[in-house]
Amino acid sequence: MILIITNGEDISALHVMEWINWSKGQFEVMKGDYTLRNTPFSYLLNNEETTINLKNKPLNKVKPNVVFYRRWKSKPYYAGNHSFDPIADNELNTDIARHIENEQLYSDCGFVALLEDAHWLGNFGFRKSEDKIKVLICARQLGISIPPTLVTTQKSELSQFHKEQGTLITKGIHNVTIFSHQDTRYMMYTQEINKTDIEKLPDLFYPSLFQKQIKKELELRIFYLEPEFYAMAIFSQANDQTAVDFRHYDYSKPNRKVPFRLPDKLKKKLKKLMEKLSLNTGSIDMILTTEGKFVFLEVNPIGQFGMTSFPCNYNLEKKIAEYLMKHDV
Repeated sequence: MILIITNGEDISALHVMEWINWSKGQFEVMKGDYTLRNTPFSYLLNNEETTINLKNKPLNKVKPNVVFYRRWKSKPYYAGNHSFDPIADNELNTDIARHIENEQLYSDCGFVALLEDAHWLGNFGFRKSEDKIKVLICARQLGISIPPTLVTTQKSELSQFHKEQGTLITKGIHNVTIFSHQDTRYMMYTQEINKTDIEKLPDLFYPSLFQKQIKKELELRIFYLEPEFYAMAIFSQANDQTAVDFRHYDYSKPNRKVPFRLPDKLKKKLKKLMEKLSLNTGSIDMILTTEGKFVFLEVNPIGQFGMTSFPCNYNLEKKIAEYLMKHDV
């Protein structure tokens, strides 16, 4: 049996389920929010056996042979997932929220530990690959080019970096966060930083990441499903709105997207990188420079693959379904 772990909002995972269902495969769906109070969920661990109950139904009547990890909770770990009556002491409220957060996290880690014997596609414990600096270091060690990168809290150091590197960009040190406020969602983007922007900053600020802006011929989104790479070229430079970050979509004038053949030498290095990060799937972002050089940016272990699959006719949803069923033995 295949267990698909998702937050329920991942469209690509739904397409994979459709292919498994069409192929007469067996699967169950586990949403991260099931571990909260709105759905019956429990697991029992004793000296004789382990029992996982989901929606008052024993999950391991048919033990999962393979787990497809896409996403976990629709909200991140924080006490807002559980309600408690706040009190006047704000410091105590913070301590209670932190405690609830840790209880959620380690309850979930315990559940995942019960499935360690299964073959995983995707990795719940992918924190190492979420560490952008760690990933850049790993890529550099394997001879993959990376952009000059600075993490700093000092305006003076940033000014010097700007003088040395020219135009800079800034983006989150961690993964992209989507903020919601009054029924509106706000997305974080990569942003260009110039001298005027730097002059407006205080002398000291919160730790922030800056990189030399690389002149692009095109952007590459590369989906990895071991042992194959499926690359797509994005001609984002043809539109000022998407030139810095193609996710700032221009729906009236979409970027051209075509299949791209990676050099064998680069594929070997990227495969070693994914192995070093213990990832058998993920989405890799790279740039092909105007000088014909490949520059690595980051890897997202649960990156969307539909946006690569459909424009390039890779049919990744079917390939993933076949991969899962192959390992369901």
